[in-house]
Amino acid sequence: MAPTTDGGGYWLVASDGGIFAYGDAPFEGSTGGMSLNRPIVGMAALVIPPANTVPPALTDVQGHGTPQVGDTLSATTGTWTEAPSSFTHLWGACTGASCTPINGTSGSHLVLTPAQAGKTVRVVVTASNGAQTSAVSAPTGTVTTPALPAASWGQVDHYFADWASIGVACPSASDCFAVGGTAYGAVILASTDGGSTWSSQSAPAGVATLASVACPSTTVCTAVGLGVSLGTAIAVAVGTTNGGTTWTAETLPAGVGVLQSVACPSALDCYAVGQSNSSVLAVMSTTDGGTTWNLQVPVINAGQLISISCTDTADCVAVGFDRDKNVGLVIATTDSGAHWHSETIPATVLELSGVDCPSATECLAVGSSTTYTAVILASANPLAGSPTWTAQTVPSGSSPDTAVSGVSCVPGTPADCTAVGNNANGTSAVVTTTNAGVSSTWSLQSVPASSGQLIGVACPSTTVCVSRGETAPPPGTFSFFGNPAPPAATIVATANSGTTWTAGTLPSGIDSWGGISCSGPNACTAVGTGSNGAAAILASTNQAVTWTPQAAPAGVTSLAGVSCGSALACTAVGQGPAGAAEIIGTSNGGALWSGETIPGGVASVSSVTCPSANRCDALASDSNGNTILLTTANGGGTWTENTGMGTTFQASSMACPTANDCVVVGIDFSSFGGASEVSTNGGATWTEGTFGSGFDFPGTVACPSTEVCFATDLNGLSSSSLVQSTDGGLTWNSLATPADSLVGVACSSSSDCVATGSTASGAGVIVATTDSGFSWTPETTLSASSNVALAACPSTALCIALSNDSTGTGILTTGGTGP
Repeated sequence: MAPTTDGGGYWLVASDGGIFAYGDAPFEGSTGGMSLNRPIVGMAALVIPPANTVPPALTDVQGHGTPQVGDTLSATTGTWTEAPSSFTHLWGACTGASCTPINGTSGSHLVLTPAQAGKTVRVVVTASNGAQTSAVSAPTGTVTTPALPAASWGQVDHYFADWASIGVACPSASDCFAVGGTAYGAVILASTDGGSTWSSQSAPAGVATLASVACPSTTVCTAVGLGVSLGTAIAVAVGTTNGGTTWTAETLPAGVGVLQSVACPSALDCYAVGQSNSSVLAVMSTTDGGTTWNLQVPVINAGQLISISCTDTADCVAVGFDRDKNVGLVIATTDSGAHWHSETIPATVLELSGVDCPSATECLAVGSSTTYTAVILASANPLAGSPTWTAQTVPSGSSPDTAVSGVSCVPGTPADCTAVGNNANGTSAVVTTTNAGVSSTWSLQSVPASSGQLIGVACPSTTVCVSRGETAPPPGTFSFFGNPAPPAATIVATANSGTTWTAGTLPSGIDSWGGISCSGPNACTAVGTGSNGAAAILASTNQAVTWTPQAAPAGVTSLAGVSCGSALACTAVGQGPAGAAEIIGTSNGGALWSGETIPGGVASVSSVTCPSANRCDALASDSNGNTILLTTANGGGTWTENTGMGTTFQASSMACPTANDCVVVGIDFSSFGGASEVSTNGGATWTEGTFGSGFDFPGTVACPSTEVCFATDLNGLSSSSLVQSTDGGLTWNSLATPADSLVGVACSSSSDCVATGSTASGAGVIVATTDSGFSWTPETTLSASSNVALAACPSTALCIALSNDSTGTGILTTGGTGP
């Protein structure tokens, strides 16, 4: 005999093997007349599988009615009978009724990637109590990709002041790579959001500058440029097969002096062009992904090749100039470079600096004429024996009247092409066509004057383009050894410009702000103190347009800081009853905030920073005012005390760009001046940094990278209200700003930051830089705003500031590309 799990029935086995059910025990069959001559020992109760009564449901955490790429989906388990003890999730991307599993996903949350665009998403939840049953959710709406305006160009970023020569490639609408060089070596930047934000990657040692990059996929890229060996300039090529996580130097044949351009029609096949040591044309090729490069012999001319485009692994067109004849040059191959032939172009072409062939019957080359006017050539048979190249009509007005330096086409019937260049006055110009061919018509697009001269362009889709350029440095600026400063590099992208700040919609009842954090444009959290004497938490999932209140745990009276390591995980610090220190956290986007246990002896917690969803560091102090660093590595499950800072150091703000690298600013009472503490090993040891004289009371610090940090000074001296470190917080230099008192600073990249505060009259002020702090420009704020204290910039397209105005607290936002 065996009882049921709830004791309301039992099964009885008769001597002939028959099974009888009593009470609520269901009949499950019998042993089929098997005769028993001894008792059944260890017979287990039959397990009733779970039954689903309410299916699983999906929610877009960002609150979008139609899910978008980048959003997070959250799945419920549904409602089940028979008390399941565990659940598993299987996510699928669907086209109609056909669904395929989404690899690498098993939890209750899914971040949508471009692979799900154009599809619906569903989840299969399997419930288990010893037996298993599965249930499927209703599908989402079709996943969309957030659109970028196609005909509006806005400046995204300024980069290093002497980064004048750069190349750019976009293997997808969201993934782009840009290369160049400074006086300190080669520069490689990567973007995963269509050129809105960029992060640095490391080039191999000895590479001085990179002029061009080609990416046949989002993970495989090759870049070419110049290096230095034993004091001599040499051509170099570097490659990556993991999206830029590591770049490796490749071995080149002797005799190549300069490489200007590279094209990779496949992951294994690449062509690079430039000039040999004897000043003749140089072409190299690889068929094994850069492991070996071979020197080809093009048509012998004294000159240089500047750009190359390949329609497949065998057919390529390269352009440049013939130094002997002082004219532009086009050469082509149809047999993988075994033979190259010269092509006839108009005699008035002086130099060609860009080429793109979207198909074997469409090819565009751009440059300048012998009268220094812009040139666009088109050919419908660039790979034929006697190709014809025809000059196009460049729009008049503020078109590129001096030269066109770059062109990029999106294949189609016909192709869409974009060309960039510059005017005689040094400003940039962009022209486009939707009917690429010998009879193309070109239209002028609008670009900001601050873009300078545009050099090249990459367009992975008909709506997304990224261009590179350079601007003249401010008059009177100098670089090394008193030489005039070189041009500053710029990157522009097809997105809206935004330097005007407008008010967002927020609920009433907020007395004062404590902090703001954004893990992305659609995941922002602001905290402070409410008018009811309790802590206030607001969240926005639509780029700070609207804000929704969230509930803090009972007893938390105010919150002084918040940091979000992901769209779902945030940690906030503040005070509870009688001023006791409080740390609270959420792991579900703010649907539930819970109190967390902190070590004894902590009197107050002033700020927190979370470089990831699980790792957070909080600045605290004991009853004697000594600084304490609290650390959690499990999302707030446990907090441990970390010591090692000087006993005379009192911290005011902290920034941790990675889990290992942290910078703390504050006051050193041994010298009664500003000081910093720097750790590069997760807080195990600390090194004290040095501030310049006159910097007395650091307020807020922001570190957009492990090298670059900005900090404000609360002493109100306009000449030193902002300082910058370029060595990870060890040494600091004052920056001149057009503001009387700055108290907060936030950065979306090493070059794009905003600082907030007030003027001497008490009016709110926001100043911004897009050139790594070299210059700061006042932004337009609401006239009633005052004491703009805090800011967060989740991307160069969005910044949010917290302020007090004539009616209470306020939120100011800016949209567009850069502060």
